[in-house]
Amino acid sequence: MEIKFRGKQEVSGEWHTGFYVRGRYGEHLILSEYNGLATIVYSVDGDTVGMYTGYVDRNGREIFVGDIVRYWNGAIYEDGNGYIEIDGKRYSRTAEKTTEIVREGASFCLKRHNPIDCFKGEEALTVIGNKYDNPEFLESDE
Repeated sequence: MEIKFRGKQEVSGEWHTGFYVRGRYGEHLILSEYNGLATIVYSVDGDTVGMYTGYVDRNGREIFVGDIVRYWNGAIYEDGNGYIEIDGKRYSRTAEKTTEIVREGASFCLKRHNPIDCFKGEEALTVIGNKYDNPEFLESDE
């Protein structure tokens, strides 16, 4: 698994990905390579720093701790009428659930649900935002 982190700059609000370190004076820093030739250092809000899980969602987007995902727990197929099939039963799109990605011990998990590796190889997770930029998405969290 590639080890990297993501953090948000307080002033600009930009997200940066790279290696995470604590500075000499306690600041939170993301070190990011630029064209493989130089390293750029970004000071970020420590509360927004999240580790890469090693997984991507159904659209190929990297999943980090703090991301909010939409998921289905089971085999997925959507017919032309807006229904999905989960474990052989049909549900409307309202069967979708959202939750936050968290780290529990050495595992990355859906908050209060299964470890994220239960979903690897599945098209069951879609990143829809993160808890810092889109806290309203957590209202439907179980």
